[in-house]
Amino acid sequence: MRSLSLLILLISLTTSLKSQNRYDFKSMKIVYKSESVVMNGVSKSSGTKTVWIDDFGAKEAEESLLTSTVSVMGESVVEKQHTLSIVNGKMAYSVDMISKTGMQGDISQMQALAMAMSPSTVAGMEIYQGKDGLKQFVIDNGGIWHGEELFLNKKCEVYTLMNVKVWTYKGIVLKSESDLGGNIHKEEATSLEENVAIDAKKFQVPVGIQMSNYDAQMTELEFNNPTDGSMMVLNVGITFAQFVTAVSSISINSYSTIMNNESEEAYTSMFTIGKMFGSIMVVNLDNFELMAATASEFKETKRYSIGSHSAIVGRNVVTDEEEVEMNVLLVKFPEKDLTVLVSGELGIEISLLESIVKQLKF
Repeated sequence: MRSLSLLILLISLTTSLKSQNRYDFKSMKIVYKSESVVMNGVSKSSGTKTVWIDDFGAKEAEESLLTSTVSVMGESVVEKQHTLSIVNGKMAYSVDMISKTGMQGDISQMQALAMAMSPSTVAGMEIYQGKDGLKQFVIDNGGIWHGEELFLNKKCEVYTLMNVKVWTYKGIVLKSESDLGGNIHKEEATSLEENVAIDAKKFQVPVGIQMSNYDAQMTELEFNNPTDGSMMVLNVGITFAQFVTAVSSISINSYSTIMNNESEEAYTSMFTIGKMFGSIMVVNLDNFELMAATASEFKETKRYSIGSHSAIVGRNVVTDEEEVEMNVLLVKFPEKDLTVLVSGELGIEISLLESIVKQLKF
């Protein structure tokens, strides 16, 4: 869900860089309900969300209430989340209502940072602006365009992308459904009011919140001069065109490429095998050890060789109920000065990830 949301956000970003209005309606209030089942019932969550939009999208606020229950060996742990995100003119705010803390930053700086970190991606999204932009984006990236359907008595555009079925109305997602290897997520609007008066207080940070500034300039500096190896400007021995050619030659039953992407720090190819989701990334050679050493994000289980190439296998560390636990394979290609990272949902066995690596001919 998160990857799909980011892709759609990029379309919104490129539009907002060129247009004064984000939406073609003055105001809207939407109330949602959601439920998720992760790891075949080990973790369950349910919640509500309210979105307020005003001034054609210049002001937008979202308040979410979520309760998650994780059950392991007869023991259950309940966690509650209460978050608030606000866009008001040139400023954006993200607030944790439980800890009473938050971050704030200038939207123009964040947009500039997005352009700096992935200029080819943002520039590529410009072709999807306009009336049929979303439809073309879905088709170009291996999705299914289902057409129009009424939901809450609103004519919605319906499509499936990255195994997520989505209903959108005037650029707003009203309903989404996904089932990724037993990880089920459903969210749908229960009410919608259009062109209504919105209380100005909805777009103000509540009293008593300790806010910190989001320094986009410092983030960009860290991006270009990383100290922890988490983000590095890509410098490898193959071009993006060679990467696309290599992943296009993969032959595995039910394997389908969703989309390929070039950013400042990686080449990425997202794919499905049946209903399972995965990705192939090319990153700098140094990231082989740096990623493996990041205990907060990766749990190593074995080191071995695939042919003449050193390999590490493990799983990602899941810290968010929306994240999906995945098998992860890191393989070192010193002759091309790069590391390949292949990941897939747990239903995609390590042997399949190894098969993908063996078929990559750079």
